[in-house]
Amino acid sequence: MLRSSIVYFFIMQIELSKAEYRELLQAVGMANYMFELITDLGGEKKYVSSSKRMNALQDTVSRHAEDFGIYDWAEEDSDGSFGPSDATLENISAVINDMEEFFAYEHLSNMLAWRDFHREHTREEIENMIEEHHGYFGVLLYDYEERYWNEFDSHGFKRLEIVAPHDQDIKKKKHT
Repeated sequence: MLRSSIVYFFIMQIELSKAEYRELLQAVGMANYMFELITDLGGEKKYVSSSKRMNALQDTVSRHAEDFGIYDWAEEDSDGSFGPSDATLENISAVINDMEEFFAYEHLSNMLAWRDFHREHTREEIENMIEEHHGYFGVLLYDYEERYWNEFDSHGFKRLEIVAPHDQDIKKKKHT
């Protein structure tokens, strides 16, 4: 019994302005950068195939930089593939660093807010709040989180220290 299959190839053409192309090139570069970070540093193996596809997409998009007269935004690598230029990579790195800092502050603010919230409320009070607010604590946690957001906005991690008797013993040992 013979089976036949039909394969369809769809080609889409998209018209982009020079500014839109730059944004697309940067967005694809950022996505590729993140996938490479998470896979190359021994992280999540489940993203390896996504990383390869994103790398191929970056190559496809980057090849058109010359068409838009943006010669300094993309360049050919030694293996013949195309990708962002060093200047574009610096731009991408700066955006990702800002994003990582934001997520670190946001995550830490939330965790510390929960810690403080649990210190100030009994289990019974929290269970009542769960019922009263249908499990939503966003409004209740806001003031706790805001305290840390303001701290991190003003000082980053400069004033964040662990204060415990053990730490003081370590300091004494260093000075003796």
